[in-house]
Amino acid sequence: MQLLIFKDRACHSQGYTLIEMAIAMVIAGIIMVPALFIYNLYIQNQRMEKTDRAILEARAAIGDFRGIYGRYPCPSRWDAVPGDVDYGYESRDFPGTGNCLGVPGGVEVVTSANGALTDNRVFIGSLPFRQMNLPHELIHDGYNNRLTYAVTGMLANDTTYSNNNGGITVRDLTIAGNDLTDIPDTAHFVIISHNRNADGAISRDGVMAGACPAAPALEGDNCDMTDALFRAGQVQADFDDLVFYNTADSIEQWQISNANSSDIHLRRADSIALGAGESDPTAGFATVEVKESVLGANDAIIIVASDPVTPGEFLTNQICDKAGGAHCFSPDVIAGQFAESEGLEECPPGEFMVSIENNYRHCESEVFFECPPGEYFTGFNAAGAAVCSVAPPPSCPDMSLTTTCGDTRTVSSFFDNASGKWYGYGYSGECYRIAPLDTAAIAAMSSFGEVQSYVSSLNNASRTAEDCGEAAASAQVRDTFQCDAAGNWVTVPARTIEREYLTTDLSTYLPMSGGNIAENDPAYNYNAAAPMSVDPGNVNQFHDCWCREDYRAFKTACPVSGAMDAFYIQKHRCPLTFAGNSWQTVYGVDYSLCSCTPGSGTELQACSGWYGYSGIGMVGNVTRSYDITCPSGPSGTPFKTYTGTDTSQCTCPVKPDNVTTDACPSGSTNSFSYGGANYTNVLNVKKQAWICPTGPAPQKPINNAGAGYYGSTSIVHTEACTCAPIKTVTLACDSTEAGTGITYDLPLISCSPTPTYESPSPSNMVNDDCHSCKWWGGTVQSGLSSTAALKLRGLPCTSCAEPNQSCFEAVGPSLYRIYTSCSCVPQ
Repeated sequence: MQLLIFKDRACHSQGYTLIEMAIAMVIAGIIMVPALFIYNLYIQNQRMEKTDRAILEARAAIGDFRGIYGRYPCPSRWDAVPGDVDYGYESRDFPGTGNCLGVPGGVEVVTSANGALTDNRVFIGSLPFRQMNLPHELIHDGYNNRLTYAVTGMLANDTTYSNNNGGITVRDLTIAGNDLTDIPDTAHFVIISHNRNADGAISRDGVMAGACPAAPALEGDNCDMTDALFRAGQVQADFDDLVFYNTADSIEQWQISNANSSDIHLRRADSIALGAGESDPTAGFATVEVKESVLGANDAIIIVASDPVTPGEFLTNQICDKAGGAHCFSPDVIAGQFAESEGLEECPPGEFMVSIENNYRHCESEVFFECPPGEYFTGFNAAGAAVCSVAPPPSCPDMSLTTTCGDTRTVSSFFDNASGKWYGYGYSGECYRIAPLDTAAIAAMSSFGEVQSYVSSLNNASRTAEDCGEAAASAQVRDTFQCDAAGNWVTVPARTIEREYLTTDLSTYLPMSGGNIAENDPAYNYNAAAPMSVDPGNVNQFHDCWCREDYRAFKTACPVSGAMDAFYIQKHRCPLTFAGNSWQTVYGVDYSLCSCTPGSGTELQACSGWYGYSGIGMVGNVTRSYDITCPSGPSGTPFKTYTGTDTSQCTCPVKPDNVTTDACPSGSTNSFSYGGANYTNVLNVKKQAWICPTGPAPQKPINNAGAGYYGSTSIVHTEACTCAPIKTVTLACDSTEAGTGITYDLPLISCSPTPTYESPSPSNMVNDDCHSCKWWGGTVQSGLSSTAALKLRGLPCTSCAEPNQSCFEAVGPSLYRIYTSCSCVPQ
């Protein structure tokens, strides 16, 4: 056996030496410096590309807008933010003059240097991206600031648009006085990105991201909003603005109507020529031609001129095909008068005209159409096709049915178009009438107790019972009975509603909606000897099938304290089921029991009222003593005389000092204790001391001069706030979308003098909960329709806030499945 002996060694965990660490850091630095440079270059390129794209998209959208509406869009307010109703919309007087509107601090109005304009206003604001059909992110440049948009006012109104009505001055950056437009002061509009230095730019939040007065002199012309002068040129050390401007552009003759986007109209035409070339040459806006190259030089398919007698109508003598005009017909064939031997001949007896072919009527002795099984003919649509509807179920015959209240009623059926079902109504209810008041007897009574006894005797007397439920205007309860598909009555009411008020007409409610559901417990079990045994207070709850009339008497104060009681009487009327409207005054306030009794007393009045003071610095009551005398005897008018006033209880109250705070700047916070209270996110603690002028509270007696008040506000403590590395903000969704908003975690850029964070962008977005909506849901209707509804099920909604409407699904040629109450649901 061999014995191996090892020398004992200690094990150690060793790290890097300082020299090794230094070498590693040098290597990492060599690698990271170019990498960081490349990354920064990438970010700058991304921002420049985004800026270029935003300007190009805005330019194209403005051109499309002009081509459609015959004008440029007015600016939107640059101070509007997501959630504002006018965010992204034109500031324009419409309907009205159609001119742009200036808004102080939102859309600035400056004066053009073009003296030839009849209206020399130029409007400066933001791009109205909603009406330009642009996503809202495309109105921001690569630095998340809004593009500035300026437009000549006359070019933003389709009635004054003309190529020579430009009014904006665009000058060269380096050559003084050098206008960049061929004719000075005639640019149509300007789009500006204030680029990286953001001097004078408007942020996403609608405020200036960089102060314009501090901008270099050249950039100041692009952000001062005091005139219609703008600068353009190559980017250099003290100018990095990107400027696009536009001069003359032609306008399409056909325009979409401002009043109705579904209509188009000729911009300024008074005649139309359809053909290769008509003899009347076009000039300016006088005519519009639609030509076809195969015809001769002076031939046109149709030439029509506007009718000066009836504006908006056109006159033509013949309508011809394109084969040399050999096949023509006169409009008189369709619209002529028989008395003047115009128009088509009548069809022979027993025949009907079904079409016009080859300038001649086409008659048939019979016209055939049919509806699918289970449907019936209800008319023709605009295309001449038959309109069929699902046949309603059979109605139910008149029948005696037992109502919820136990009465027997003859119920007749009626058809409800909304539900496609037959229903019938049964009205019922019992009314127990009380005897009328004897007003002469009441006037002769000498005490309130006598009045109360009289009212009790009427309440405890038997009532006159009557059926008050024969008609909708008088019934206590209405039952809705349903007729089934086989034409048989369902004897259990489908719905029962109560009257509620005296003036209610139960016939105004729909069969299965509206009104309050009736209750019928407990039953009255009327007892003539004890009519008040059920619901003695007549609060009228849970017994809608019956109503009992009662009286009650109330005391009220006489004109002078110390006299006897005045009184009035109320009545519970029938028919009625609503407790909150049960009692009405039927015998007005009677002062005949009031009398004059000599005496004395005191009354209280608030100190504030006594001194005519309306603040919080005075509490307590003034005590006033008085005597009552009867100069005309016991039956005369009492006379009150005040004998003394005690103001000793009027006090300046004890109140704590009013402590308020100023919050830390956005993105910073702190936490501390001061004066026995804990504070979070507070920069300044401020105090208003409570002051009693006559000395420490409570002080009494006092008058107006001694009333307490809060003094001026002063800062009593300031605590430093520290910057948070991340600021979380949530921006509201676009008004056309649904959701909780878009959330961003904004990294800190600078902590001094106030915290500055990155603007919201895709790179710092953490959650997007904004969704567009589509038409969905709804209640499917039985059968198929040959007419589509307004909305196609599954297509996007214009706005998630659109009200419910009918929608449809196409199931075949001219066949549609209709849904009612479709809604816009998030996608």
